[in-house]
Amino acid sequence: MFPSIVMSYALRVTCAIEPRGCSVYGKRCGIHTTSACTQERIPVYLVLVLVGGYICFGATLFSVWEQWSFLDGAYFSFITLSTIGFGDFVPGSDLLEQGATSGSGQAKLIICCFYLVLGLAIIAMAFSLVQEEVVLKCKDLANALKALVSTDDTASSTSGAAS
Repeated sequence: MFPSIVMSYALRVTCAIEPRGCSVYGKRCGIHTTSACTQERIPVYLVLVLVGGYICFGATLFSVWEQWSFLDGAYFSFITLSTIGFGDFVPGSDLLEQGATSGSGQAKLIICCFYLVLGLAIIAMAFSLVQEEVVLKCKDLANALKALVSTDDTASSTSGAAS
């Protein structure tokens, strides 16, 4: 199951890179297709819901672990994942102040690191997906404007020839 997911993703990426079709990678996969591939579009609202949900998950996690308010946890998650990082909230700072080296405190810090690294990857993916969507919208707008200009040119040339 996992290899098929990876292969379908590779074909989608190939379709985006190679506009003529998926014949190059299709032969490698045993799939022979020369038709133009359609690119799957991810809605921007879905990306925003994913990022917002991840920040809310972090807010809940840090409000439970660090006894912060939910808003403080959300603030920490957003500021850290946006790589601003003011340093006004630091997870595990009470452990450092107490000089505690308990295993549960270290485990929390390790889980926090995994949360932040995964979050940075999610943010990078979100930026990439939104960028692709904006570029596609701009291309669609440019094509629509070209079509509008070309129809105006043909309409003016035919009306000028009739006079």
